[in-house]
Amino acid sequence: MKRLVGVVLLIAGLVASFITGLDAYDNTESLKIFGKQITVSQADWTPVIISGAVALFGLLILMSGGSGKRSKARR
Repeated sequence: MKRLVGVVLLIAGLVASFITGLDAYDNTESLKIFGKQITVSQADWTPVIISGAVALFGLLILMSGGSGKRSKARR
């Protein structure tokens, strides 16, 4: 069960990071002034950070939990 929750959180976090990252990238504008490129971002990066944290939490759950069958067999 622990492994399933970790996989779901990892996949959901990665997908959400990709989607919110594309949205943030679309809200970024760049322009050239006198040969220098200036980038102006009006994006809200908070959803990208939160979804990345969810993916990291799912990965930590996967790494911390072993196989449930192995731990039951040792008892």
